[in-house]
Amino acid sequence: MVILKRFIFDISFAVPSEERAMTCISGWKHTVKHIYTTGHRSYNITGATNTHYVNSNGLPDDEHYTTVYDMYLILSAASGMEAFTDIIKTVSYDASYESASGNTVTQKWVNTNRYLDGRATAPENISVIGGKTGTTGQAGYCLILLSRNEKNEMLYSFVFGAGSGGDLYYYMNQILSEFG
Repeated sequence: MVILKRFIFDISFAVPSEERAMTCISGWKHTVKHIYTTGHRSYNITGATNTHYVNSNGLPDDEHYTTVYDMYLILSAASGMEAFTDIIKTVSYDASYESASGNTVTQKWVNTNRYLDGRATAPENISVIGGKTGTTGQAGYCLILLSRNEKNEMLYSFVFGAGSGGDLYYYMNQILSEFG
């Protein structure tokens, strides 16, 4: 569990890097292919049958896809795991790993979720737990968010394809205000 938790931290923070994600699990008995195959089976268990990942960094690939509904199913299932919620609400993480060249690299990785670092404020009566940001030229600015409303109900909200970081949080606040 410690290695898996470390792997999730490593692929959730800072600049996505296939090398970084793979070096953090070096020495683990499973291959990268096994990790993705196991992940795909896990997604299918949640009912997320329209998701297929081929890399850990989320960068575009024709075989790398998901749907908003699948993201809801995955986030809903993961939100029941304490380790997951601990990770998505973490503001920063001190990481140390061995690079492909064999050098030890130590870095502070900072969560890019603006709700967590104070650069964005959620609507009144909404408590943000955490989430996952992602940005590519193809996908635009994206955020999946886990939060609670004043009735303590869990909220799962998503914005995909925003044109800028400012737009991303504007749209998310609109969703939280309207449906939270």
